[in-house]
Amino acid sequence: MCTFWFFLSVKFKKVDSLPKGCLIGMMFSIVIEIVQLFLPNRWTDIDDVILNTLGTGIGYSVFKIINKFYKTK
Repeated sequence: MCTFWFFLSVKFKKVDSLPKGCLIGMMFSIVIEIVQLFLPNRWTDIDDVILNTLGTGIGYSVFKIINKFYKTK
């Protein structure tokens, strides 16, 4: 999910805040977990949602640091 937020920030400039991006990452992770409920031999776990949301925040931080040094016009 860390790379999810990084590429989300690159593609969509309106997603420019950490809470907004983490919410999008969490919703995406929840959708994946719901789909896994209906697949055979798949497990769902709340830890996946929590860690994916944390990874989304880390991806945002990495994007901001890289964007600070390599500003594009």
